[in-house]
Amino acid sequence: MQTDLTNTEQTPSLSLTKNKRDEFLVEIRKKKSQMILLKKRIKMFGSPNDQQSTTMQEEIFGYANQEPQNIPQEPLELSPEVKAKLKEVHDEFYNFLNQQNYVGLIQVIQLLRECISSKTDPLPGRVVNDMEMLPHLLNLLSDKFADEKDLQTEVAWLLANISAGTSSDTQVLVEMNIIPVMAHALRETVNDDLHENIMWALANISGENTLLYRDQILQEGILNLIVKELGRTPKKIVYYRIAAWLISNLVRGEPFPPFERVENTFAAMTHLIDYPDETIQQYTLLGLTYLSEEAKETHIKSISANSLITKIVQSISSKDEKIAINAVKVAGNLAKGSKRLIHNLCDYEIFKALPKVLISQTTNLRRQACIMLSNLLANEFDDHDYIEDYGSLEALIKMALNDEETDIKAQATLCLKKYLDSASNEYAVIAIERGAVEVFLQNLQASDVKLLEYSLGAFYKALEHGDKMRDKNGGCNFVAKTIIENNYHKLVEGLQTHPSEDIALQAEILYQKFFQQDLEL
Repeated sequence: MQTDLTNTEQTPSLSLTKNKRDEFLVEIRKKKSQMILLKKRIKMFGSPNDQQSTTMQEEIFGYANQEPQNIPQEPLELSPEVKAKLKEVHDEFYNFLNQQNYVGLIQVIQLLRECISSKTDPLPGRVVNDMEMLPHLLNLLSDKFADEKDLQTEVAWLLANISAGTSSDTQVLVEMNIIPVMAHALRETVNDDLHENIMWALANISGENTLLYRDQILQEGILNLIVKELGRTPKKIVYYRIAAWLISNLVRGEPFPPFERVENTFAAMTHLIDYPDETIQQYTLLGLTYLSEEAKETHIKSISANSLITKIVQSISSKDEKIAINAVKVAGNLAKGSKRLIHNLCDYEIFKALPKVLISQTTNLRRQACIMLSNLLANEFDDHDYIEDYGSLEALIKMALNDEETDIKAQATLCLKKYLDSASNEYAVIAIERGAVEVFLQNLQASDVKLLEYSLGAFYKALEHGDKMRDKNGGCNFVAKTIIENNYHKLVEGLQTHPSEDIALQAEILYQKFFQQDLEL
């Protein structure tokens, strides 16, 4: 059985942790005493905006440890027509339930789902709870109704859309034990359509602003169930998309899940990242950003053992910006690991891909590339030839000089500081000859304190190399000499009275150490 790569079913938005499944056209027929659902699904979400400048921690972890709260809800203000329709739906639901009329039940459940997920004036999911239907819906997912696959699929879909609602809606579902009910259904059924909707609901629940739900889902062993199921018969592309989304939600959040809860995930990601589908790759790499965030040895070893490093590095060159950004984030996290791992990244030719992303038109991609390179250079880096040979040094100097974003100029300057800090005199001279010092001098006139701080720090490192080479330059610091000849030392002199005490002190130390002696000479 071949995997359908042309599937255009709806996809959860990468910018959101909770989503509703869009409506598709449903027709119910009777054929040989079986119900057949003909489904035409509409692609659901537009492209997420991945241009935000906030960090992953600010986007995801700022609220991660909050306890679920009972949020008071305003009484629903429904028109008489809507109330009458809901009364009719309520009565029909219970009539069909008592009569065991599953075709009728499906029709009622579909109607509710359509009302909740309508793009115009949708009803809140709480109406289902207000009609006291939730316990019965959850019961319909039990083994007793296992033969009614279409019914269970529709029930799970309705619950998935309710779980995409308010935090109160989700809390009600959790308190009614939706997590163990859905875990059991995942274990005991082989219905891929049902699994899709269950995974969608669990992804919404785990996307809430509390890690308690995530941890409950992990305790039920759902992550291992999904990983195991992914290794079975080929699925539709939408199945893998939802699975990758759910996995990314289950491995996020601080404190991160214990390794034993997620250790089987890495092997699944090895296969998911290979699918020729941008959404699957985006979510897989997003999950890897979380799994690598702390750079723990257990996690890093698993990433390396499952041959993921090569694929991560290859993804940096992806034409899809979201894939490239997430790949760069993962590489940046890996760069915080051991020196051996950094050599692995170099062996996988990360520096061939780096110059292109450093000059990307995508702001966040440039920003993340600088952070990645900064992490690499901070870890006893000794492969400066990679940076020079493949063009990253030249790109960094241009960014530090010309980037429109001040924080990226500062990050690029910090990278140059770290480069000079770990470089031999030979490589330091290469950076200086390419114009690094001129960049630092220009940035000493900036108003941004962080850019000033990094520029002074980088300037200090360049002057240190000049000191180390006094014997080769007639006893003088060739960097300081050039600065003095062009009166640029006065920039440093002026910064000694800067309003920021840290900047003023930094400038004073730099001036006294490097310019005082050469001025006297």
